[in-house]
Amino acid sequence: MTTDSASRALIERYFVAINGDDWDAIRQIYTEDGVYQGSGGRPHRGIEEIVAYYPKLFSGWSIHIDTPVRITVDGSTARADVVFTGTTLDGRELSFDAYDDFVIEGDRLASVATTYDVELVRGLLNGG
Repeated sequence: MTTDSASRALIERYFVAINGDDWDAIRQIYTEDGVYQGSGGRPHRGIEEIVAYYPKLFSGWSIHIDTPVRITVDGSTARADVVFTGTTLDGRELSFDAYDDFVIEGDRLASVATTYDVELVRGLLNGG
């Protein structure tokens, strides 16, 4: 059984890893059969597919920071309210709100689902 404090620490490790482009740490955080699901995209299943996907997810950003502003843990599930701030490859600074839902198995993430307003972000990226 995972304690709320252990779950919170795992989620904090997750954000340190993605903000630092530390894909080896991501490998250590997820279960072997984990799932990552982003807004508007297909699920990425299994650790190899997940680790291969994260660099692609952030490839359009010269800087990207996901800042969890609130983490709520309830047993084996958790949610992080997130503010994403980033700089595009052409130098534009953008920010938007998101949230990540987590399912935790033992000391690892079984799944992460990221949700944000896809149309808003597309508009921001297109200069709107």
